[in-house]
Parts: sequence; C-alpha cells; structure tokens
Amino acid sequence: MKKFLVMILSVVLSLSCFAMLGCNDSESQPPHEHVFEDENDFYCDECSSYVVDTDAEFAEALASTTAEINVIITADVSVDVTAWETLALGGEDTTAINIKGEDANKITFNQLNSDWSHVTVKNANAVLSLENVTLTNSGHNDGPWNRHDINFNVKVEMKDVVSDKAFAFKKGATLNNVVINENNGDCYAIWIQPNGQTVSIDGLTINNDVTGGRGIKIDEQYVTEPAKVILNVSNATFKTNKKAAILVKSVAGAEITLSNINIANVNADSTNEVWVDSASSAYADLVVVTGGNKIVEA
Repeated sequence: MKKFLVMILSVVLSLSCFAMLGCNDSESQPPHEHVFEDENDFYCDECSSYVVDTDAEFAEALASTTAEINVIITADVSVDVTAWETLALGGEDTTAINIKGEDANKITFNQLNSDWSHVTVKNANAVLSLENVTLTNSGHNDGPWNRHDINFNVKVEMKDVVSDKAFAFKKGATLNNVVINENNGDCYAIWIQPNGQTVSIDGLTINNDVTGGRGIKIDEQYVTEPAKVILNVSNATFKTNKKAAILVKSVAGAEITLSNINIANVNADSTNEVWVDSASSAYADLVVVTGGNKIVEA
C-alpha cells in the first residue's frame, strides 16, 4: 500500500507541475519519489531499480535474469545462501548485481548448508556491488572460516559497508570505507583464497581485538593449484589479538603493497605488518611486501 501511495503522490506532484527528479540526479537536488505501476509493483522505471523492503521482494529481485540487476533496499532484508552454486543469484547473462542501502540497511545472508557458505552469481564473470549497507549472516555460521564467514564466490565491490562477520574472498575484491567488527574469536576478519586474484582495499577498519581475533590471511586451504594474490591495502587500521595484521600461507606467495597502515593495536606484532606462516617459510621469498615490513613467523 505504501508503494501505491507513493505512486499517487508522484502523479499529484506531476500534475501540479513539479518536476519528477531521477534517482541518480545531483545530490544537490532532492530525490524523487519512486514510481510504481501498481500497489504490488516494486520496480521503479525512473531509476531502473527494484526498491525492496521485504525478504520476498529481495529474493525476487535477485532472481532476475537480466544483464544488470539494480536493487535499492529500504529496510532490513535477508536472503538464503548455501554451498556452491545451488542458490546462485541472477542468471547466466547477469554481469552485474548492484545493491544499495537507502539508510545503511542490513542484509543477512542466511546460510542453509552446514558445510560451506557461498554468495555467488550464476555468471562466473559477474560483479556483485554492495553500497551503504550493513552485513551479517545467520543459520549455519558457526565453525571454521568456510561456513563462519560471509564467503564470496564472486568478484565483489564494497563501498561504505559495515559487517559484524568476517569476509572470505575466492575471487577479486575492491573495498572502500569498510568496517569489520568481528568479535567471535579465533578467526580472521578477511580470508583470501589464493586464486590469482587482486584484492584492493582503501579505507578499512578491523575491530577484532578479542581472544584469538586476527586480521587478514591469504591461505591455500582447499585450493588445488594456488596462484599469487595481489593485495593492495591503504588507509587501514587493525585492532587484533593474535598473529600479524596480514599472514600469508601459500606456495604461490603474494605481492602486497601497503600505505598508511596503523598496526599500533596489533597485539602480536605492532612493528611488522606481514608474517609469512611458519609452515610456508620455504616460500617466504615469494612474498614481496612494498611499504611495510615482512618476517617469517617464529
């Protein structure tokens, strides 16, 4: 009904000679009211976006098979995820899913599988964009990283995102102004599987200063043929209890570039940003760090 009222209001404003402003107009102009065909519709033609405030609407929007799926969430919503591609989002031709919160609204990834968690898209080359949202997960989110973390098996872009759960990246990732408040203990705030991808971070706060709380790890677990990760981190603050801010365990090594990294509150080592895991000491030379210090874990 609220969407129907918005539609009526928009028509009234139009008849009163008020201009209808597009969703993507300049920030100096007031946003337009979304226009819908009827009270059950939640797709706004003005901004080519689904405007959702229920789980059912969110699921329907993410099931679209169009090349680009744009979603504006105006309330907290939840979506089911499971192992592998079982509940993959979008369609085979979907190349981009863009989700934006109207007011830092929360997205809960509800994990149905008790082994693996996967947030993924049917098109393996797609990009998932998350902006101005709060993230968490529920369901089978206990245990090791592969089911505790919000595990992205898709190239992901985040901007102005806050999460109370750790992230895992199996593909490339770009993070801008991201806060991770992981407080479950004995886990890494960011886990990166070395599949030859680039992970670029500009603006990051990791609050994981609980018993066993850790920062970023590049780890070859479950990867048959590890490939070198390129990791760029700038303007980041780490607050952790265990290990270095960044730990690398991979026979492929890593190329790490750092800028303006605050590790004053990394309890295990506030001098060296990067450790090479003791189990990978033979490959320490393959971990190249620019803009910071590297040592082999004792």
